[in-house]
Amino acid sequence: MPMTSITAGAVEMGNCGKMLNWSYDDSTETLTISGVGNMDNYVFGNAPWANYNVKKVIITDRVTSIGEYAFYNCENLEKIEIGSGVNKIGKQAFAYCSSLESITLPEGITELPDFVLSFCSSLSELIIPNGVISIGSNAVYACSNLCDVTIPNSVKSIGTNAFWGCESLTSVTIGPDVNDIGAFAFRDTAITSFEISEGNKAYKVQNADYIISADGTQL
Repeated sequence: MPMTSITAGAVEMGNCGKMLNWSYDDSTETLTISGVGNMDNYVFGNAPWANYNVKKVIITDRVTSIGEYAFYNCENLEKIEIGSGVNKIGKQAFAYCSSLESITLPEGITELPDFVLSFCSSLSELIIPNGVISIGSNAVYACSNLCDVTIPNSVKSIGTNAFWGCESLTSVTIGPDVNDIGAFAFRDTAITSFEISEGNKAYKVQNADYIISADGTQL
């Protein structure tokens, strides 16, 4: 996408929440979100930093949410550091971040919302913390470089199409309390078997490629 031209070494800044500020350092191609409280929500690519060449994002510890579409289509974003205070991430917050290779989600979040990491085609490492209760529809859709993922024990539901198109995904570990897996959640992946924790409630994966019982056998 076109990048805004600014003077080399310049720092651009503005507001992104009632008590939050953003600053972009062109010399390091780093965006920093700081302050206290929730980030504003955005629509598609209208965040104030959308046209800068952001390669790294730092979200400081007193920020409590990441807004909807906050980093949507930041196609040059390679690294993100999310502070421990973040307890909510908006839908499509990282969608189409095609250069992002790794993300560790903070311990405080309870949901991966719809499309939050969809089309992150370089993503190879995704750390989902224990405490997440639900993984939304299309949450990790078409992350074609993701090879394995562990669904933590806290997760109870996995949405429709959640991992559809993760074509390198060969291994999934599902925790004991998952009792709702949406249609096509693992379609068009490379999964040949599922590891399901002992004590998992009986369910079926409504999936064109995989329909399995709680003990991992195909039905």
